[in-house]
Amino acid sequence: MDKIKRGMILLLLLIVIVISIMFIITGKKKEDNESQASLEQSFEEVNQLKKIENEAEWLTIQTCLNTYQHYSKDLGSVKENQDEETMTLEEHEYYDQLKERLLNLIPEFVKEELAITKENVYETVGIKNAVIRISHIYESTQTINTIPYEETTHICAYVVEGVLIDKHKGDKTDFHLVIIMDKINNTFAIIPDAYIQSKNITLWENSNLVLYEEEQIRRNDSNQYIDRKASPEEICKRYFADYQTNLMYDTQYVYDSLEKEYREKRFGSFDDFEKYVQRNLEEMKACYLSKYLVNTYEGYTEYVCKDQYENLYIFKATKPLQFTMTLDTYTLPNEKFTNTYHDSEDQMKVMMNVDKWIQMINNRDYRTAYQFLEENFRKDRFGTVEKFEEYMRTYLPDHYRIDFGTFSDQGQIYIQDISLSDMTGKDLETKQKSIIMKLEEDTHFVMSFDV
Repeated sequence: MDKIKRGMILLLLLIVIVISIMFIITGKKKEDNESQASLEQSFEEVNQLKKIENEAEWLTIQTCLNTYQHYSKDLGSVKENQDEETMTLEEHEYYDQLKERLLNLIPEFVKEELAITKENVYETVGIKNAVIRISHIYESTQTINTIPYEETTHICAYVVEGVLIDKHKGDKTDFHLVIIMDKINNTFAIIPDAYIQSKNITLWENSNLVLYEEEQIRRNDSNQYIDRKASPEEICKRYFADYQTNLMYDTQYVYDSLEKEYREKRFGSFDDFEKYVQRNLEEMKACYLSKYLVNTYEGYTEYVCKDQYENLYIFKATKPLQFTMTLDTYTLPNEKFTNTYHDSEDQMKVMMNVDKWIQMINNRDYRTAYQFLEENFRKDRFGTVEKFEEYMRTYLPDHYRIDFGTFSDQGQIYIQDISLSDMTGKDLETKQKSIIMKLEEDTHFVMSFDV
């Protein structure tokens, strides 16, 4: 009997030990699974695509993209303008160098997939007679396959989404490429649109992206970059340069980028805006950034650009590349101007109005300037805005600064003499004018001038 009891006790102890071991093993597996799930979640978070929010990243990516376009342009120029059979030895060497430059930007696995060689690199992945307009840039930290959950990798991918615009035909096509950057070696590689399409890779915001399997991007003669600083001047230059490029190749985009209320009041329809651009394009292309100002507000940053003729270009950006713009401060009510105006004496009001009107003339905004002319004067002297524009382009063909002269008060009518001197450096004759003005309610006025 004692033997039976001892046997039962031993059996119970054995059962307790087995159950305990099972609990320990189950708990360990659960812990391992939770750890694995945590690592996988970490992988997802690290590689999740998201729009960049840093202007410095935008400018650096733009620099890499410019390099890619520059190499393509140089190579394409030689192919279009020179016959390879008649090239000298030096010209052949230069031609080969250009091919190598472009080829050096492409990773080996892309070359293999697309069968890219030095002889066909331009035809396969070159940017041909086109400009790229960037719409969005997404960032994903590239976790390389050999370190599946390493969060400290310095290889990053930037998805560039935009439009490719043919310089000659104006045709637009959707465009994607990926720029892989090694932030230790300051090197980059281009994964072109052709590869993305050949592999059916889907690129979108908040997806995961693992493309590059090497631990670094080795340096060569083509693929180095310098981190750009997001100085206010650099950002203003970028917005201003993009504006001028889009004026030449996609006026619809520029029109759509204008604040809705502003564009409707200043230009009306897109057709009217396009006519305005066509009449003034050569002059607009010759403008350059001379001054800038940056104002920070809640929810957006305002980049105020001014060209050599004092014309304004105001970009209101919520994030890099996400902006609206206006081209003056007089079309829509301006609180600062309005408050200053109401606090001023009549002579100052007249001077402020004259200054605003000359801004319109310098800005080639004849449509708005015409509306401020006194009705009888406008009808008798010009009749239409087209005839007014023709007169002003003849009499004031360039851009002018104002000097105020004699002021006289004749009851409700004021006369302000002004001198208009050339701002272009051509040393043109100074124009003398007398502005006759009547102040109306709020900030409204009507005027005429000696013709």
